[in-house]
Amino acid sequence: MVRLIYGWLFGLVCLVPLCAQPAIVPVHPRIYVTPERVPELRRLCQTVYRDLYQEMRGMNWVLDREPGAGHSDMTNMVLPAFLYLVEGEEALANSAKNYLEAVAKNPPKEQYLTPEMIRHTCIVFDWIYDRLAAEEKARYARALVEMGEYMLTLWRHSDFNNHFVNEHLSVLYIGVLLHGEGMEEEAVARFLEEGMDYLKNHGVPAANEIAGQDGGQAEGFSYNDWGYARPLTHTTELWRVAGGEDLFASSPFFATQGVWHLYCRRPHDGAFVKAEDCPSGFKPGEDLKSYLSLIAARTGDGYAQWLSDQIPWRYKQKAWQEILWRDPQLQAEEPNSLPLAKHFKKLGWVATRSGWDAADDTFALFQCGDFYAGHQHLDANAFVIHKGGSLAIDSGVNEYSRHRANYYARTIAHNSVVVWDPTERFSSAVWVGDDTEGANDGGQLRPDIISRVGVFEEGGPRDTATITQYEASPHFTYVCGDATKSYSPRKLRFYTRQFVHLQPDLFVVFDRVDSPAPGFDKAWLLHSIEEPIQEGEGWAIEQNQGRLVVHTLLPEASETKIIGGPGKEFWVDGTNYPPDSKSDPESGAWRLEVHPRQPETETQFFHVLQVGLEEDWQPVAFTRLSEENRQGIRVEYQGKTATLFFATQGEPALHLTIQAGSDMLEQRQIPARQTGIVEPIGNRG
Repeated sequence: MVRLIYGWLFGLVCLVPLCAQPAIVPVHPRIYVTPERVPELRRLCQTVYRDLYQEMRGMNWVLDREPGAGHSDMTNMVLPAFLYLVEGEEALANSAKNYLEAVAKNPPKEQYLTPEMIRHTCIVFDWIYDRLAAEEKARYARALVEMGEYMLTLWRHSDFNNHFVNEHLSVLYIGVLLHGEGMEEEAVARFLEEGMDYLKNHGVPAANEIAGQDGGQAEGFSYNDWGYARPLTHTTELWRVAGGEDLFASSPFFATQGVWHLYCRRPHDGAFVKAEDCPSGFKPGEDLKSYLSLIAARTGDGYAQWLSDQIPWRYKQKAWQEILWRDPQLQAEEPNSLPLAKHFKKLGWVATRSGWDAADDTFALFQCGDFYAGHQHLDANAFVIHKGGSLAIDSGVNEYSRHRANYYARTIAHNSVVVWDPTERFSSAVWVGDDTEGANDGGQLRPDIISRVGVFEEGGPRDTATITQYEASPHFTYVCGDATKSYSPRKLRFYTRQFVHLQPDLFVVFDRVDSPAPGFDKAWLLHSIEEPIQEGEGWAIEQNQGRLVVHTLLPEASETKIIGGPGKEFWVDGTNYPPDSKSDPESGAWRLEVHPRQPETETQFFHVLQVGLEEDWQPVAFTRLSEENRQGIRVEYQGKTATLFFATQGEPALHLTIQAGSDMLEQRQIPARQTGIVEPIGNRG
């Protein structure tokens, strides 16, 4: 069945026909700022931002340099135009004009440079418009049209992909800038119409569809901050000011960007979690800062403002964005007022942590959601864990090569479950653009991508996995993921994972895997940077200051294999697939595989993972419990006793109790499906 996803969530973008004659602000400047705003900017530069402005004003090397229409110009070219807005000096306008002249002489036509150059050129053109002669305006307009036409020759990616947002939305800047000015009228009208359509009927609705009420973006933080949320936020502000339509007002994507980023920072190094195509060590930077203050101002999000305030400007010539958009009256809110766990429902992520303040806090991320865009991985029911370091990791390197096609983006590189059907065939075409047969990693299928917003086909290719249940309290976080549809039905009939975080440092993972044939080998995967070392009946992983010990409770007859080391770091189907050129300090070199010793159709994997710091490690005591149709564990830790029972028949369910002495802290019977609990939208987590 095909159902249209509308409702209050998409009230602002109901796919309505566009107006033939939009009411664009009739004067210049009109991009991000109108003449009425200029006196306020001057006041801010003399008061609240006086020191920052003086530092920017003293950057004579930016004002005097010889531009070349290259990447460095994007860092520098708006500064003299902003200074001109504030001071009105002709010399500043002439400095900005030099950058426009460089673009007019050599309009770049390159996939990543051109959209940036369009946006920055339009800003400068608009802000010094009154200082330009008619002949200059005509030449700069011609250059912009050339770049815009080039943009529209590029492949039209999925609405959910950063390429579409970063590249195709850029033409709206040209349409807004030159609307009503009598230059390049046919092209300008086309850019305005198509740009409005891209923004209002595709870009913002797609972002909202992924975010749902709770937040998130499907391609990972690096792509989001640079090529998705940044250009989408800036273009939405362009339209708010010049087109008079506030798309921020009812957009959950913008309202939850701050919370999503805060929940997914690793305590030990402050980097965002390595998920999808985000590399390890990716920390909050200028791309994020360039739009977080704007989002905070438009949505009243104090958490977004707090995070933005933690990020210094690496290049102060870009700080005009802070002066232009930061709301000095908005109170920043620290994340320690947020709960310890958060379910990003539409995205299919659950982030859980032991605290907000200490570098040695515990952090985990669980993923099980729909497939939206090409930078996602085949990682349904995967998790990562960090404590004083990176312990259970997403492995591999973000590189477009055989490494990606056969390892990095495949299930084998993640902490999930694989099932080997020896007759299954995987294609590399969707990963590296050729027809070479891919390695049989035993993993999940890459679905065809639904490229347009607004239609979701239940049971279709994008409906791959879902979190069926989530509950959290100060004592635990529980999530159940169903990844059955992520695999070929020829080899798998049923796969659920129940993942429990017992605060602060214990994890219990219970998997039920049902395959049609007993001969299909199954493996439970755990990836690490360092080699796992056997310790009693468990296996220990150490990294930096952190330590993880994993114990296998089921299958009762199991075999643990350690795969990795030189020449086998990225081992799949009898072949190593190392990256060609790139590297990542957390690419990993080892994985632990747990296999049932006997062929079986139904397999239960039952694991206990304890994390902590090496210097004060104290192993916990636990006992496996077995009852009819239930498997359980009783564990003693930090003065508490937790008892968990998992259903082994029917739909997955959990019975949980946590006691401290005679005090019952938690007593829960958690069913298999969500009970209608709805978390609040926006900056209250």
